[in-house]
Amino acid sequence: MKYLIFGDMHGKDLTKLEATLVKENPDSIICLGDFDNVKTIRNFIDIEEDYLKKGKEVIKVPGNHDYAILNNQPITSGTIIASGKNYNQLHEELFNDKKAREYMENLLNSDFSVRGFLDASKFGKEYPFVVMH
Repeated sequence: MKYLIFGDMHGKDLTKLEATLVKENPDSIICLGDFDNVKTIRNFIDIEEDYLKKGKEVIKVPGNHDYAILNNQPITSGTIIASGKNYNQLHEELFNDKKAREYMENLLNSDFSVRGFLDASKFGKEYPFVVMH
């Protein structure tokens, strides 16, 4: 089983991620959150829907930025400063986009960590793993 693990997207264009998914064709993608803006959230929603349609696994956990922006709590980071917006503006954008807001609410109402086992057929036995941001 092939895994692709990524996170800390911080408002980036996900074109490179999409190209990597095509090139590597992993069985499972593991997203560690920190989307930061609506465009990135929407782009990831499309990637996730496409991956699930292919019968592949998507594991995702929220990041600290996801929690702060959804709840309009102060957070300062170089990536937010570089975006030219502050957490209040990002929060407002999120609340003005119903689909992105619901996606983040669902993500934050899920577990902040995901437990599982690596593929036993590949490794000879099951190895437990925990995914968290």
